[in-house]
Amino acid sequence: MFILSSVDQLISVLSSAGAKAEEKIEAIKSIGYSKNIRALDSLVGLLDDANAEVRSAAIWAIGKYKDKEKLPKIIPKIKDPEESVRTVALKTLAKFTSNPEILKEILKLLDDSDPKIRKMVLEAINEFEATNILDIIIDRLDKDDNKDVKLKAVELIGGYMFKDPKACKAMTVQLEKTTDFEIQMAIIDLLAKIDPYIKEFLMLALKGRKKIFVEDVLSKEASIDLIYRRNAPLVMKVRNFKEEVEQLRKYLDFLIEKNQLITGN
Repeated sequence: MFILSSVDQLISVLSSAGAKAEEKIEAIKSIGYSKNIRALDSLVGLLDDANAEVRSAAIWAIGKYKDKEKLPKIIPKIKDPEESVRTVALKTLAKFTSNPEILKEILKLLDDSDPKIRKMVLEAINEFEATNILDIIIDRLDKDDNKDVKLKAVELIGGYMFKDPKACKAMTVQLEKTTDFEIQMAIIDLLAKIDPYIKEFLMLALKGRKKIFVEDVLSKEASIDLIYRRNAPLVMKVRNFKEEVEQLRKYLDFLIEKNQLITGN
């Protein structure tokens, strides 16, 4: 094992052009655990090292210092060419969930041209302690043109389904807007956690075979609950998918109003 005894020796290794990557990483680890302030600038200088493992180690060590001035230096590494470095950068920054300045800088990357970056940023900001995170994720679901980013947004919004009525409403809106079957299915699978019958009705509608209930049943509040759970369908006519989603919205609104969906009430 590579052992050094003083911070000066450690800094010397970090700045040495002839030092091997393994030597630098060992030195970085020692500095990270000691958090000696004299070595912090040397760590920042390694964020652009040619070796990806060295860059990752430097990010980890800088995070140990919790220095408000140096932490933003990690943010550009979210766009590092190596996925391993990007991952370490986001995981490190996600530890500072109460820092609004870090969140502000990370949010700028939601408009990055690379969908992989946008997807990773979504996952990272979901950990932050800010009241508007759900709104930001919903906005990305609505605006993003990349399927993988949308699917990640759907997944994250699903985590708010039993906490905030906006989550379910956002998913029903997306059901109406999207024509992508994979996104539709991701949303339907999440909504089925509220009531398994939701998936049955929506799937039949997607296939164009959904048969609706008597229309005047919908006018009675108490019967809305029956539509998706207890009542056998009264066949009248075929209803298309968008009409089915509209009835789903009414059902969810009913559950929310009666505090049967949001478990925090």
